[in-house]
Amino acid sequence: MSQGDNRPLSALHRPELGGVRGLAILMMVLFHVFLIAGILLDNRASPNHYLGTITFGLYIVRQGLNHLFHDLYIGAIPGVSTPATLLVTTVSVATSLLLAIAFWRWFEKPLTDRGLRTFRYSAAMATQ
Repeated sequence: MSQGDNRPLSALHRPELGGVRGLAILMMVLFHVFLIAGILLDNRASPNHYLGTITFGLYIVRQGLNHLFHDLYIGAIPGVSTPATLLVTTVSVATSLLLAIAFWRWFEKPLTDRGLRTFRYSAAMATQ
């Protein structure tokens, strides 16, 4: 708090559910929902397993799309401080998820399947 600011501390730290705080709460709730779903369902059927499958594609496209969308639509750096930036961030996350799914389906999975068909793992070879 600066010297010229005479507002009470409670006025500076309002517990609003918008912006970063609301996004953090949403992420925490989703994490627990996915965790419980992973425990109740077979591990391979859980949302966590599927998200783990597409993470590489998500890692590749997420940051670039986020910056591109923010620059094209509102001309600002990525953030969630205003309703407009929160909306653009949400759209960029959804688009990133769709592209990551496509990347896994048409690029990553065929290469992995081909590698598994071509190269066989043998436990006897591992001990030599």
